This record gives sequence, C-alpha cells and structure tokens, in this order.
Amino acid sequence: MITFNANIAGVPCNVAFADLPDESQRFVIEYGIKQYLNDGAAVSLVFTTKERKGEKKTDAEILAEKQDGVTERLENLRTGEFTRRGSGAPKMTPEEKERYSIVQARLDAMAKATGKTLPKKTGKDANPELLAKLHEAMYTKHKDAIDKEVARRLKANEKAEDVSDILEMLG
Repeated sequence: MITFNANIAGVPCNVAFADLPDESQRFVIEYGIKQYLNDGAAVSLVFTTKERKGEKKTDAEILAEKQDGVTERLENLRTGEFTRRGSGAPKMTPEEKERYSIVQARLDAMAKATGKTLPKKTGKDANPELLAKLHEAMYTKHKDAIDKEVARRLKANEKAEDVSDILEMLG
C-alpha cells in the first residue's frame, strides 16, 4: 500500500493512496508528474561554474538545458531510478542519454514479453553489473537500428531547439 506520511506546518499528514477517491488519485498523479517534470526544467539563467561563471546563457543554451532536465526526469520515471544532486555520477551526453533510453525501452519490452524482471541499477536488490551487461548485449545486437534512432531523435531535438529567434520576441 502506498502511503504518504509527513508533518507539514505542524499538521500531521498521513494519507493512504488507495483510500483516496479516483479523482483525487488522478489529480495527485497528474499534478505530481507535472511538478516533477517542471522541476527538471528549472535552470539558472547564468553560468554558475567554471570559466563562464556569471555570464548570461543564450536562449538556445537555456532551452537545451531545460530539455535535458525534463528528458532526464522522464527517464527516471520510466526506469524507477532516482538520484539526488551531487550523487557523483557523470552526466551523460545527449547521445548517451538517447542511446540509454532506447536500449532500456527495448530491455523493458523484452522483459515484459517474457515475464522476466530486469535488474535495477540502484536499491536493495540492485545488480548494476548485470544491467550494464544487458545494455551492452542489447546495444551490440541492435547497434545499427539503435544508432539510427539516436540520430533521428537528436536531429528532432535540434529542430526543436532552433527557436531562439522566436524566443527573443518574448523579450
């Protein structure tokens, strides 16, 4: 059973999700997913580290960073794997993110079709080594098709990012 237990502004909040009416469940899910994805799009308008610290980002840089954040959170929702800031994990390039997403979707479909359970990257029953081997095997077997899909998605993202002139009209 999914429960929410917190103390907010001194008010004990203990909610059993299954006990909520369908409309409340739907609202919580829609609101929660929307808020979670919107949080992924929250970015600084200026660089905060390295050689460009304090420099204003271009509209295209801001858009790309927002899209990366939302894409990452969508992948978190799909995989059930969530990390906190500063986890030490290296950031993936857009190409690596797309490749990971495609391979994971293929593995998920394979597992669902066969009734098998995939190993998790993190958590109590994690087996990141086996998951990495499965990723590698899936990618190796379907490299051409996966690379083609990665290129298609990146090209589609580039087209979506090419709106800086339109964004300038907003001021």
